Amino acid sequence: MDYLSKKKEYIFLNNRQALVRVHVKQVSKQPYSIWVEGKSKNYRDCVALLNRTLVKFDPQLVPPIVVVSNKKLGNGAISSYVFEDNVIFFNNFYHSTEQIDEITHQNLFIATDLKEIIRHELGHKLHWDAIKRFYLSHKKQYNNLQEAKNDFDSNLESYITHQLNNNYSYLIENVSTYANLAFEYAKANYKNNSVNEVIAGVYAIHGSKDPILNDLIMEELNYGRKH
Repeated sequence: MDYLSKKKEYIFLNNRQALVRVHVKQVSKQPYSIWVEGKSKNYRDCVALLNRTLVKFDPQLVPPIVVVSNKKLGNGAISSYVFEDNVIFFNNFYHSTEQIDEITHQNLFIATDLKEIIRHELGHKLHWDAIKRFYLSHKKQYNNLQEAKNDFDSNLESYITHQLNNNYSYLIENVSTYANLAFEYAKANYKNNSVNEVIAGVYAIHGSKDPILNDLIMEELNYGRKH
């Protein structure tokens, strides 16, 4: 791989809630903005794998992708969108189709391939983009972005909670086991993030079996968006 002289530093919380610092270089001659922490074969293969999948996406819709080590991102994590930096962090451990297939075939996540994994992270990005638009248009009502997010997500959260009260398997049946676990955990510990994984999961597969859930999610993602 060739690299541009440009370098960046990112500091973020990984999936173990540990504060991580990475220094990365941008890969040159790429239609997408890809940054890497290292130069080993795993990184080169990972970038090649990403490029083969990213051709299916509009470059203008894809934020920078930062490829980091398994240890830095958190053992086992595939990818993570960090809205503060507007980047997708990707684990260089997953540098082959076989490794992606091995984890998607566990049926914990809704994504079945790398394309849907990327769509999952884009779902997070679109969600946060919409929250920012909502916050900016109602800035006098809220002290910060997270406070605005609580109101912005409230209708969707109420609908999901109502469905779960009637059917405890609702999210498992309509989205994924992971979305169900994330929703329950977030409601108990991080209430303002309860719907995040539901939105990303449904967006990843172009819609769930529940048309009302789909409509509520698309209403959020399209808020204030210029078509």
